[in-house]
Amino acid sequence: MLRNLIRKILICLSNRETQFILFILSVILLNYPFIKVVSYTFIILKLPFINLYLLIAWIVYIITVFIIVKAINKSDSNGVNI
Repeated sequence: MLRNLIRKILICLSNRETQFILFILSVILLNYPFIKVVSYTFIILKLPFINLYLLIAWIVYIITVFIIVKAINKSDSNGVNI
């Protein structure tokens, strides 16, 4: 059950449309209007909120790219055409 779910997610992530949507989402999240919204002077964990936002957004982006690359490599090794 869990293996089938993971396999379906990896197949979905290896799709070019999904990759494009994730790219556009990352560009939007790291663009000026969102940066301006979170640029308040809140301090969380002794870090300004904007620094924390950028750090978390960048880490999530890196993890997402890593999962997509793994999905593409897995689909290539299984002979699935993208």
